[in-house]
Amino acid sequence: PLLPFFEDTPSAAPAVSAILMQTRDCVRKMRYIEAYAQRHRGWLPTRNLMRDDIIRGDKVLGDQGGLRLIYNEIAPSLPDVLQEKRDAADLAYSLRESFERLRAPIVAERGQKAYDEALTGFIYLQKLTQVMCHYIRGMFLYYKWQDGKAPELAEAARFELAAWQDSWADYQKSVPLLPAAPTLYRSQCSQEPSSPPGALADTCLRALADLSPPAQ
Repeated sequence: PLLPFFEDTPSAAPAVSAILMQTRDCVRKMRYIEAYAQRHRGWLPTRNLMRDDIIRGDKVLGDQGGLRLIYNEIAPSLPDVLQEKRDAADLAYSLRESFERLRAPIVAERGQKAYDEALTGFIYLQKLTQVMCHYIRGMFLYYKWQDGKAPELAEAARFELAAWQDSWADYQKSVPLLPAAPTLYRSQCSQEPSSPPGALADTCLRALADLSPPAQ
């Protein structure tokens, strides 16, 4: 909806500002679960859902803690949560695309290096938001499947978790190659190459294995 405004703007600055103002909503939809935050009282309305110890749960609740605990809180609002994550991914893509359309005036005013480094931020946001979109959608659909074993839920969860695998691999491979690349979100306690996968990967891969139909 902002593209006609961009095309008629002689300076890139107002158009870029308009894009940046929307990144707040994108990050909120990606990092928070509104249905959980509305029910939550006290600190951490995000419940730090990207942190390994939160994803894995705790020693007392085990598999019923962590991410599953968040799901239990939002289960009645699951369609809204799934849409919230899809909206975040769509918005992140739209913001990147809108910024790329401004390449000519930005390069003319600020130079190619400034454009490339700013674009890195939008690419990073888009790729990480895609990871989180499929992660939340896949795991929450998996938890719903666990409650009733409906075949259509298994198929939907497998689709999202397979998409998570692709987006996670792409994020880890492509982001470090970007100009002025920021630090990766790694989902692991150690950044050593030999360290085991983080909780996000562990959780999603276990869910995929559980969802796999039995061999004939």
